[in-house]
Amino acid sequence: SVSVNLGLSEANFADFKNKLKIDATLSVFSKDNPLADASLTIKGRGNSSWFNAPKKSYTIKFKEKQEFLGFDSNKSFALIANYFDKTLLRNITAYSLAKKFFKKMSWAPSAKTVHLFIDGVYQGLYSAVETIKIADNRVKIKDISDFVSSQDTTNFEDYGFILEVNERMDEDFNFESVKGVPFSLKEPDGKDLNKDIFYLDSHAKIFD
Repeated sequence: SVSVNLGLSEANFADFKNKLKIDATLSVFSKDNPLADASLTIKGRGNSSWFNAPKKSYTIKFKEKQEFLGFDSNKSFALIANYFDKTLLRNITAYSLAKKFFKKMSWAPSAKTVHLFIDGVYQGLYSAVETIKIADNRVKIKDISDFVSSQDTTNFEDYGFILEVNERMDEDFNFESVKGVPFSLKEPDGKDLNKDIFYLDSHAKIFD
């Protein structure tokens, strides 16, 4: 069981309902992976699901790296509601298949099913999931922001970034490939990069 304490502030709760990031604490009640009052931020996750589903998903980010639920140590995780999946199994099964059978994949998220409580109120069964991040124990690639800061103009292909096919194109950096597929830059954060990131634009043919 995972318990999130938002605190009793009305303003805090209003921000939380409006999908804004707020400070909170989290505890895990588990024989194998207990955790008590760890400091983190929590924020609503999703777009149509956030506004149309009564059961919400959340992104959490610990202040310090944690071995949350036995996952490899990291700050960022997600609590996925799976409201439109009545089996509550599709995502967790896909991740499990990716890790066990698709051996050419260098990494796939780990996930566990948990009971979630928020301020003592039971929210239901959730999937606790490793988020897709550039890190040694997640997507182990050379960060494209290092390429930008180094002003290296010869070894672009040695660096990496994480893209999402995203019709909303609502991140800090977005572009369309030569075949019109809309991409958003998810990692690293686009606002942390200078305009040299538009090297991506000239290499969009890679994705077709």
